[in-house]
Amino acid sequence: RAFAGATVHDFFNWLSVLVLLPLEAATHYLETLTDVVVETFHFENGEDAPALLKVITDPFTKLIIQLDKKVISEIAMNEEAAKNKSLIKIWCKTLTSV
Repeated sequence: RAFAGATVHDFFNWLSVLVLLPLEAATHYLETLTDVVVETFHFENGEDAPALLKVITDPFTKLIIQLDKKVISEIAMNEEAAKNKSLIKIWCKTLTSV
C-alpha cells in the first residue's frame, strides 16, 4: 500500500509539472500571482513571516485529534509507565448507571 501511495504521489507531482511548468514559462502567471499575494502582507525586513497554513489548519486539526503532551514528555524522559499510555487525549466520557 505504501508503494502504491508513493506511486500516486509521484504521478500527481509529474502531472503538476507537466501542467504548471509550461503555463509558467509562457505567461509568468505563478510569478505574478505570488507577487500579488506577498505584496498584500506588507512584510518588513527582519520580520518573521506569518504561519498562514497553521492559522488555517490548526482549528480543523484540533477538532480531529489532539496529542497528550504530558505523555510525550514522559516518553522522552524514558519513564516505564508511559510506554503503555495513549498519545491521544480522550475527550469522550462514558456514563455508567449505578
